[in-house]
Amino acid sequence: MPDARAFSFDRVAVVGGVKTPVTPPHTSCAVNLINETLGDLQVHSTDSDNTHYVVISAGYERPFTPQRFTFRHDEVAFWLTAAVSGTVVMIWG
Repeated sequence: MPDARAFSFDRVAVVGGVKTPVTPPHTSCAVNLINETLGDLQVHSTDSDNTHYVVISAGYERPFTPQRFTFRHDEVAFWLTAAVSGTVVMIWG
């Protein structure tokens, strides 16, 4: 029988200009990011080169599903950098 997981909701407070690590609550292959800050939100890789994945404008939601890996529980999946302080909602699937 496959291991079925329900959706998980997380809220993360981000500080403007500071990189915030994101760790999933369970192993997952996708996450929806909802930017509730009043500025742009940048998503960065965990690699040493700090690859920039995507920018999410204020008030928008964006699915984030990298093709090459899954997000593992208790490991940093990616980093968030916000233009201004606020809240980001994540829906893990």
